[in-house]
Amino acid sequence: MKKFFTLISLLLIGCVSGQAENTALARIAPPPPAPIIKAPASKAASLYEVPTSQEAVAFVKDLVQKGQEVANRPGDHQQEFGELLRDNFVTDEIAKFVLGSKWRSMAAEQRARFQKIYEKRLVKINSDSEKVNTFRDSTPTIFEAATPQIDGSVLVKSDFTSKSKPNDPPAKIAFKVVKKSGLLKILDILFENVSKLIAERNEYGSIWSQQGNDPERFLKFLESTL
Repeated sequence: MKKFFTLISLLLIGCVSGQAENTALARIAPPPPAPIIKAPASKAASLYEVPTSQEAVAFVKDLVQKGQEVANRPGDHQQEFGELLRDNFVTDEIAKFVLGSKWRSMAAEQRARFQKIYEKRLVKINSDSEKVNTFRDSTPTIFEAATPQIDGSVLVKSDFTSKSKPNDPPAKIAFKVVKKSGLLKILDILFENVSKLIAERNEYGSIWSQQGNDPERFLKFLESTL
C-alpha cells in the first residue's frame, strides 16, 4: 500500500518532497467565516473568480473521468494524459509562483521560456507509463462537500482506492479549483495534505541554488531535462 500511495503522489503532485503548508497564489475574495490565515499577495488575484461548490465538484469529477478514460483506452496515450492535466491547471500563474522572488531576477524573455519549460515538464512528469497505469488502477470517490478557501479557491476532497487492493486504505487527494475567464482550473493538488505547489517551489528552489542562482544556467539545465 505504501508503494501505491507513493505512485499516486508522484502522479498528482508530480515531483519531489516538500513540507505541508497552507499557501496560495493569490488573495482573491474575502474569506468565509474562519480564523484568518495570511496568504501571499499576487497580481494574479484579479484573474480569478470563486466557483460555486457545485461547479468545483462537477469539474473535478469530469476531469478525473476524462483522465481514466484516456488511461484505460487501448494503445499508447501517455502524452494525451499529460496534456489533459496540463491544460486544466492555471499553468502560467503556477509557473510564476513556484519561482517566488526568483521570478524578479529574470528578464521578460527568460520568464516566457520558463513558463514553456514548466508546461513541458508538467506533461513529461505526468506522461510516465507507471503513473498512467497507477491512475488506471484507481477507483476515485469525489466528495460533494466542497469548501471555499481563503485564497479564493474551492477545495474538493476525494479518495483514490486501489482496484488491485480494494481493502487497503485509500489515498486522500484534494483539489483546489478556481475560475479564470469563466473556465474552471486546478490551482493546487494536495496529497495527504502535502501541497503540489510547495513541493514544486522547493524543487525549483533547489535547482536554482545548484545552478549558482544564475537564471540562464537554471533555464538551460531545465531545458536539458526535456
